Amino acid sequence: MADKSDIPGDDIPDIPVSLLRSLLDNSSDVIYFYNIRTERYEYISPSAVNVVGYSAEELMAIDAASARAMIHPEDLPGFMEAISCLNRARHFISHWLRRKLIRPQR
Repeated sequence: MADKSDIPGDDIPDIPVSLLRSLLDNSSDVIYFYNIRTERYEYISPSAVNVVGYSAEELMAIDAASARAMIHPEDLPGFMEAISCLNRARHFISHWLRRKLIRPQR
């Protein structure tokens, strides 16, 4: 098992959740968390209504196909490649964690 001191970024102080929520909710940029496993949005900032004309709640209620249909056709290949890269990275990180953190050191 890796020592806690070996974890990158462990020296970064904890930020209160209330501060993070305030930053996310009050940003003029659209900030979102997209779950690549479920292909669903888990969070979309309220500013979405000003940028795309749909509320965060409306956007979170749509399925993956409907969300992709909203992407400009010229941007869709880049979006799909980004999702593919995230999936590959997720698999790589999962494999690395199993090898380095879960298996006992020899």
